[in-house]
Amino acid sequence: MVQTTPNKEYEEKFLVRQDLLPNELLLNLSDIRQGFLSLEPVVRIREQDGVYIAEFKGGNDDEILIGHPSSKDGAQLLGHCAAVAGIVTKGRARIAAGFDRRVWELDVFRGKNAPLMVVEIEKPTKRYPLKRYKKLWPEWVGKNVTKDKRFKNKALAVRPFASWPKAERKEILKLMGL
Repeated sequence: MVQTTPNKEYEEKFLVRQDLLPNELLLNLSDIRQGFLSLEPVVRIREQDGVYIAEFKGGNDDEILIGHPSSKDGAQLLGHCAAVAGIVTKGRARIAAGFDRRVWELDVFRGKNAPLMVVEIEKPTKRYPLKRYKKLWPEWVGKNVTKDKRFKNKALAVRPFASWPKAERKEILKLMGL
């Protein structure tokens, strides 16, 4: 078993080929709303199915839990996020990857970021050999956009997909099979 590095997040992010995505994966999505109290450093407030979480996300792949605000405090904090950037809304499905206990997290963006869909897989270490398992990946896992900052949630909060230039959106939609 691969050892996980505490307080670190190493993930790969891919566009979803929606033309190849089975509809049943979209049936039971968990609702997520998230915003940012600060963009530099990143302080994120996320509400997922009524539970709030506050996290610091720093350079060097740091992800540090700040706490779990109450529903009242979490809603108030999320409301403050609108002063920094927009609120990102999405549905999420967790899908077993079928190798090394990994899980795909399929994000179906809503609102101004629809119809964008990405899928992430968290690696336990920075050097984890994800490509070794590529033959086991679902066919709907598309282009790797891990290093493309446009697809970071904080970027989508500031500059939603609907506001991207038409040619830029068209290129992404084509990559997603739309």
